[in-house]
Amino acid sequence: MRTNILIIIMSVFMAVFVIAAFQTWEFAVDHDIPTPWQVWALLAVSGGWFYLLGKMPRRRREEIENLFDRWTEE
Repeated sequence: MRTNILIIIMSVFMAVFVIAAFQTWEFAVDHDIPTPWQVWALLAVSGGWFYLLGKMPRRRREEIENLFDRWTEE
């Protein structure tokens, strides 16, 4: 149960990181400055996280779906 909540929270953080990386990239392009290395680091870390989520066993994903179902039924 704790692992499921951790995965959900980390997924939200990773989505925010991706948005922040693209906004920083857009700012750098608009102002003709080099793209900071932090943009590439955020995209790499987020990409790795989402890759690992994709490799998660099906049974584990079903547990997370059941957790969402229990939360929305109340």
